[in-house]
Amino acid sequence: MLSFVFRGDARAYPLRIMNVHEIVNDVVAGAPILISYCPLCNSAVALVRTIDGEPVEFGTSGSLYRSALVMYDRATESLWTHFDGRAVIGDLIGTELEKFPVQTVSFADFREAHPDGGVLEPPRALGYGRNPYPNFDGRDGPVDAFFRADVDPRTDPMTRVIGVGEDSPVAIPRQVVEAAGVLQIEVDGASATVWHLSGTTSALDAPQVADGRDIGAVAAYLTAETFKRTADGFIDEATGSTWNILGVAVSGPRRGEQLQPITSLDTFWFAWSAYFPDTELLG
Repeated sequence: MLSFVFRGDARAYPLRIMNVHEIVNDVVAGAPILISYCPLCNSAVALVRTIDGEPVEFGTSGSLYRSALVMYDRATESLWTHFDGRAVIGDLIGTELEKFPVQTVSFADFREAHPDGGVLEPPRALGYGRNPYPNFDGRDGPVDAFFRADVDPRTDPMTRVIGVGEDSPVAIPRQVVEAAGVLQIEVDGASATVWHLSGTTSALDAPQVADGRDIGAVAAYLTAETFKRTADGFIDEATGSTWNILGVAVSGPRRGEQLQPITSLDTFWFAWSAYFPDTELLG
């Protein structure tokens, strides 16, 4: 599921719903927020859906750009790219929406961290919980069917990566983060830490979303501190405090503190490298 926290208001968006609808127009902490999920590139973004100070609703256009969904706004019907929230066709061309971090984690991790958080409920309809793309992340995915451009050959097109940075984009293969547990990297000139923790399933694996294999969750935070992964979470070496995958200290001297999350994309290599061709690939 997708976890989004804005001004202390926590929301959960189950992927069994997002797989079907792909876009949610929400109001979080009084702000109009757009949550967009693209199953073809396995990526989620959170954007403030205001244009010239006015809230605007968005929908799924049915078109693709570099195998990622294309959105449209219901005010002008301009087309917007999913990855960067930028209008590329129409009256609003060149306009870009403000982005905020959103994470893919297990519902158990979200509920433990935010017991009073809101959870998106589906309308009464059939199909929720079914994966429309079974075994999608175990084969060539959309590359042959939808992606017509050449794929950056530095790694397999369907390699899962966590992409960070805009001025100097960086992609880290998930398996590298999983093996290390914690990685210290530099993002746009600043120190950051990237984590992996097991317990989150793939929404694009089994015929039922809930039956997907455990691929874990990844997270990125802006900090120069040193952490290590343990069975209970992540421990900072300075104070010995324990932190959950959502970047909240759950025990120790720093209990209750929140690390600053980085806007990142948990996606496939073919999609990240298409949008950020000059990206560095770590690992």
